[in-house]
Amino acid sequence: MNDLGLPNGLIDRSIKQYKAQFITLSRRDRFVKNFVGFFGIPYFLFLAVLGNFTSGTKAKANSISNLTIFPYKNFHYPDIIPKEINEEFHVEKIDFMEEFLFEVKDVKLIFKIVKSSPLSFYFISKCFSKLFFYRYIIYKYNPKAILSTSEYSFTSSIATYFCRENKVQHINLMHGEKFFFIRDSFFEFDRFYVWDNHYRNLFIELNAAPNQFRVGTFSHLNMSLTNDSKLYSFTYYLAAETNEELINIRSILLKIETIDKICVRYHPRYSRKDTIERIFNGFNVENPNEVSLEKSFSRTKSVISLYSSCLTQAFFNQIDVVIDDVNHSIEKVRNLQDLGFIIFSKPHTLLSSLLSQKESIR
Repeated sequence: MNDLGLPNGLIDRSIKQYKAQFITLSRRDRFVKNFVGFFGIPYFLFLAVLGNFTSGTKAKANSISNLTIFPYKNFHYPDIIPKEINEEFHVEKIDFMEEFLFEVKDVKLIFKIVKSSPLSFYFISKCFSKLFFYRYIIYKYNPKAILSTSEYSFTSSIATYFCRENKVQHINLMHGEKFFFIRDSFFEFDRFYVWDNHYRNLFIELNAAPNQFRVGTFSHLNMSLTNDSKLYSFTYYLAAETNEELINIRSILLKIETIDKICVRYHPRYSRKDTIERIFNGFNVENPNEVSLEKSFSRTKSVISLYSSCLTQAFFNQIDVVIDDVNHSIEKVRNLQDLGFIIFSKPHTLLSSLLSQKESIR
């Protein structure tokens, strides 16, 4: 990242983010992406030109004076729009890449993109798809702002350039845990709402533009938890553990608390329900499709995991956090520290120290 140097403008930010990502790929993957991108360029141009006949009526000026578009209606992104945005704008959700549109006035920027990196066909095709989609949004809805969740995308800074050219704000929203990954480097939006100043500092280290960040008020970090008596001393939030790791977790949990005071919540995508129920037979097993995270937090004193985003959410909702440094290698735990995992910079307990306390009492 340092070898790429500091960016010179928004287009250069996108190019540097692209190079930072592309250089980590194998030669084979680079070839495949550029091969696909070579054919993607005329494909997206065709769809955008076709959009002139299929995009329907152009939005009336100031039809909704504070309209902002959130183009992720078909994504599972619950509760990621902060209070500040909902208070400032009328948010309308549409499908991602709903349609594409090209206008003659976009030719100048298209030439700038091609000229900036003429043989990077994957870069060009991805930028075309984003710009033609944003042109459709501006034509169809005439918004004051477009909401994004794409700090990881090398198209983001060019999209910010495009939005400014069209007097539209480009606002990004944090939607998941972030680490010190080169993928999330160099980007710039008009605003970027993050969960905590920790992430602002992390992104600035990755050469993101420093003046874009705001700490937002996110509902999933400020839940209305009930004050009822806690059912469990600990709830373990599983991720994509192997069967061997699950068996080890079961053994360790039984050493720190009685089985009736422990809950295990499996991951909605990465865990197999039948496997979890078999290995944790006798435990309280929580189904994430039936029990909301808010309810889960309300009935536990502490949460345990290694790097689940639930740890971060628990911390911000004043639930005690325990990092599992027992069932995972020392290298993996240290790697998370090196990557800037926020929980290591906040009050927490290590499972190993909790285990030592229980064993010393016995």
